[in-house]
Amino acid sequence: MGFINLALSILNRMVSGFRHGFKEHRLNIKMAQNKLVPKWVNVISYLFTIGGGFGVFVGILFFIGFGFLFSVSSAYPLLGLLGSTLFVLLGILMVILGGVSFYVGINLRKAKPWARIGAVLISLLEIIFLLPSIVSGSITNLIFLFIDIGIVTYLMLNKEVKKVFSK
Repeated sequence: MGFINLALSILNRMVSGFRHGFKEHRLNIKMAQNKLVPKWVNVISYLFTIGGGFGVFVGILFFIGFGFLFSVSSAYPLLGLLGSTLFVLLGILMVILGGVSFYVGINLRKAKPWARIGAVLISLLEIIFLLPSIVSGSITNLIFLFIDIGIVTYLMLNKEVKKVFSK
């Protein structure tokens, strides 16, 4: 019974597509599903999804690689004093933050209002953590700082983004 309803629904959409033109019909379907998000929101969504996946991967490597600590401890005595607990705690933190970033990235693409706020908060956290390394002269982190500032500015001030995420 469900298969017949699905087939009739598809047939109805095809007939209405011939009547009104496929391009206009597809646009109406997207607008009805609230999936019409700006191009840069999709780009930001991919950045969060890829960055979150990478964060989870690095966190797992911290769990696996805490044995590496013993070879590094001779060069950094303070690191040897802290022991492998530091690596495990950093691994847990990376997995949690990476998972949250991944989840926010997926839902940002779906135009969930809370995902916009989450993306802004994550970017603000990254800005706070990047500032000390920029003071020390890291040019790479300066690029990431500008990207994060751009994300916060775009998601908070763009009128089209506000309109899409207010629904």
